[in-house]
Amino acid sequence: MAGIATCGLLLACSGAADEDGLDAPLAEAEEPLETSPANEAEPEPEATEEPVDEPADDAPAIGEDEPLYAPLPELTPDPDNDIPDELEQLILDAYANAYDVEYTAYATGESTDRELQDSHFGTALDSVRETIDSLASRAVVERSPDTSVDRVWITQFEGGAAVVRECFTTGPRTGQYAADSLEMTYRAPEGTFAQDRLIEFVQLDDEDEPRLRVTQMSPAGTDEC
Repeated sequence: MAGIATCGLLLACSGAADEDGLDAPLAEAEEPLETSPANEAEPEPEATEEPVDEPADDAPAIGEDEPLYAPLPELTPDPDNDIPDELEQLILDAYANAYDVEYTAYATGESTDRELQDSHFGTALDSVRETIDSLASRAVVERSPDTSVDRVWITQFEGGAAVVRECFTTGPRTGQYAADSLEMTYRAPEGTFAQDRLIEFVQLDDEDEPRLRVTQMSPAGTDEC
């Protein structure tokens, strides 16, 4: 059974870290991540839903030299918050690693379960696995060559765990493509969206110490984007 350090944030606190926040204790998560009612957002459509807009007949095949997904901006500690810089950088690095693992898997159809377990846990891991399986079952990949990640920051922090919010703007070429021909089969809705990722210390049975992993994901409001 893996242990998970949970505290405050969008959940009830179940442990406290040391002064630096680097040695969070292990406990079991009790409540799911919830979007704040004051910051409620309409969920982003799931990949398995019907397309909201049929691709144009002349929708071009995506080029092999185009980016698979939107690159992240440089992620550095915020000097205006109270999070220790060392811990904040670790949290942001864990977020960036999970982001790359997720979107590389969606864009290529290639991933290993160990890669997924190293970056995700709990409902977040289940969600990523389900998306990968869904894309594979329909022989499509997800590409976002014209999407931009506009802002990434920590919205809540307590006891070594944090909620990281990501704001991104999709373009007309973001969507799903046939894995063999790379012809567009589904065009994603265009607009600005936001997503929260809860990042916590988790230790698996075969590990000597806990590491930061994404444990929950939820749509978020875009007011601060």
